[in-house]
Amino acid sequence: MTALCATPYTLELPQMIAVMRCGDSPDHDVEHMSSFDFVVQRETDGLPVGRLLTNIGTSPKFVFVFSGEGTQYFDMGRELFRTCEPFRESILELDQAYESVVGISLVLSTGLFDNSANQPTDVLGDPWPIVITLPALIMFQLAVVDALAVAGVRPDVVVGHSSGEIAVLCASGAAGKLVALKLAIAQGQALTRLEGAEGAMAAMSCTSDQARSIIAEVCAELGEGVLEIACYNAPQALTLSGQEAHVELAVSTATTAGIPARRLNTRIPVHTSMMELCRAEFMQRLSNVFPIPAEGECVPKVPVYSSVTGGLFNGSFDPEYFWGGTVQPVLFQDAVEEMLLRHETVTFVEIGPQPGLASHLHAMTTGNKNITVTYPLPRIRNTQMDPHTAEPPAV
Repeated sequence: MTALCATPYTLELPQMIAVMRCGDSPDHDVEHMSSFDFVVQRETDGLPVGRLLTNIGTSPKFVFVFSGEGTQYFDMGRELFRTCEPFRESILELDQAYESVVGISLVLSTGLFDNSANQPTDVLGDPWPIVITLPALIMFQLAVVDALAVAGVRPDVVVGHSSGEIAVLCASGAAGKLVALKLAIAQGQALTRLEGAEGAMAAMSCTSDQARSIIAEVCAELGEGVLEIACYNAPQALTLSGQEAHVELAVSTATTAGIPARRLNTRIPVHTSMMELCRAEFMQRLSNVFPIPAEGECVPKVPVYSSVTGGLFNGSFDPEYFWGGTVQPVLFQDAVEEMLLRHETVTFVEIGPQPGLASHLHAMTTGNKNITVTYPLPRIRNTQMDPHTAEPPAV
């Protein structure tokens, strides 16, 4: 047995990833297993424990799914940083790059990841500043991808949700880690302008027709304002975004109608027309990340199913693409459904601090025995999350 994270202790924690070399064994549900059997260790929570299999004759497509804002928490990756050398090395490498751009270490200035850092407790506020959230998430996600790569687990397909599209830039082979990190820093800096715009977001378990009815009812009561469908996550899972008063009334209206709804922990009304407030700065900052590209630059080497376009992405990543991913609705459901039309046997691997998209993936694949939904990191309950909510929806 060879553990990715190199200590027996690692194998016992649900947060950790264990990688084992196995011969044929009656304990496994796949015949003629000969190489990596990547087991996702996690708490028992009603979802099936996933097993990712590589180097076997009928191996499924690995689809790495990158969640966006909303899954972060202060202790994310802390155990991995302590026990998993590839993860730790990647975080430290990215932190050096962060410091070269921003002028200060993210790890030392925030206390994230490393127990020996200066900040023993979360001093980032609630919610975190977007200028910290986006780089911290991309550092975490890229370090997990690096750790999986050491174990021989790499994506055949990648999908991003909202700011998870930043990680897709690197995971698809279109650009390196430094470019992806610079992109996260630039987007965070540009979106800071919206933190004082009295925006909000809310998750709702309803159809798009029901959501539009709620929007119409809210606008009839409060007058015209920004309240839009921001994310199409699954057939019965949407996110609304817009002006705070409108979002609050939408949550109240939905709840009264028996529709589960809750406000999300963010002040940034992404995926709405309110984002036009930062368009000029956004494009200027991203133009420094994406210099005028040569032909074919920033083109994915791994297939990307885009939540910006809602299907297979055949272009080159550039500032316009990521602006579209900020102001337009997230077409996650469309992207996943088109991908499933092309790939019958799929193992989804959600890459994020904790699951934010797993329930949506399950909703779209219920009853399909060729589909497995897994996540390397377990759910974390803390004071910032609603204990009655199945998982913290990614923005």
